[in-house]
Amino acid sequence: MLRNKYVYKGTPFSIHGVRLDEEVIRGYGEVKYHSLGLAKIRAVISDTTESCFTPAIYRLSEVETGQEYANDVEMLASFDGTFTAMFDKGTRIEAFGKVERIIDLRDGRSFKWLLIGTFEGMNREYIIPIEEAPLSR
Repeated sequence: MLRNKYVYKGTPFSIHGVRLDEEVIRGYGEVKYHSLGLAKIRAVISDTTESCFTPAIYRLSEVETGQEYANDVEMLASFDGTFTAMFDKGTRIEAFGKVERIIDLRDGRSFKWLLIGTFEGMNREYIIPIEEAPLSR
């Protein structure tokens, strides 16, 4: 698992990934964000490829929730650096945060994510592992 927090001569520091210009997938003004409300979900982390950046993005599978508007959440995104590169693929998590619908204005496609690091969820948001990823052999 990738870790980004260290201590050097008693001073804590962290390392965060930065995308190259050609790796940036969306430009300013190319997407719209619509808040749908706060929700608690349980899900399995299915992809951690973008978890070392800000926001840390985890793709999800097997999403379960009691809020209908959160049923088809595809990703977990965190602007809270605490969760950068924190979870492995296959880890089952529980999370509470803000559900947003993101609309790509270039092609009209949309998806939902659960967002951590918002004013609406301040002091209530969390991500916790509830079952570690199975060991790969």
